[in-house]
Amino acid sequence: MRICLVRHAIAEERGSAWPDDSLRPLTADGRKKMRAAAAGIARLVQPTIILTSPLTRAVQTAEILGDTWDLHRFHVSDALAEGDDENLLADILSLRAEAVAAVGHEPFISATLSFLLTGDRRSVSAPFGKGAAACVEFEGEPRAGEGTLLWFMQPSALRLLGRR
Repeated sequence: MRICLVRHAIAEERGSAWPDDSLRPLTADGRKKMRAAAAGIARLVQPTIILTSPLTRAVQTAEILGDTWDLHRFHVSDALAEGDDENLLADILSLRAEAVAAVGHEPFISATLSFLLTGDRRSVSAPFGKGAAACVEFEGEPRAGEGTLLWFMQPSALRLLGRR
């Protein structure tokens, strides 16, 4: 099984314009850059299911990925918004898919990557830029500490890859 972790794209700034942080949308530039990055991600992995945090900016990122992969149904996981890796793994297992994309937020998504690779949320320091992605592979069901990192790319590299 493969899990592709993706951090949401560039969103509007926090502040008085968005008093409810969960509703902050992507910027026009964030959408544009994510479409280009999604083309790069699609060259590396082809998930059959997209799991997303319920926050607006993550859902909008999942929609862009869905357009790229022609996947237009998403599964919402509160675990991606809360950094709850145990429940995230349970959500992923319940999907019974060979490849899953999971769209979330920092600081949780980098801790999730560490958790999947080592079983510890702090062992690996791999900060995700907005729109960055990493792919972890498991033999059989995904379990904490049993993943193998296939690739980890920041958004600028994904955009370059998408142009080829």
